Amino acid sequence: MEGYGTWEDLKERIMEAAPGVAEEGGIRAFTENDLARELSMEDAQGKRQLSTAVNQLVDEGRLRSNPGLSKNLSIGTG
Repeated sequence: MEGYGTWEDLKERIMEAAPGVAEEGGIRAFTENDLARELSMEDAQGKRQLSTAVNQLVDEGRLRSNPGLSKNLSIGTG
């Protein structure tokens, strides 16, 4: 994965950034775009890699994709 480190590094960066991103709006949900801004991954390659890593974190139960809320995420399985 060129430019953003390993998948594990990226997933750890996401999990470190997620609580702050969730708190910024005063709500616990956030989007992939919020994470992309926080992690300076707003280019096309960064967004693709971020999306893949977020999907892996959802599969692992570390992030939750909130049904009915398009692309909204929250921390953990809740």
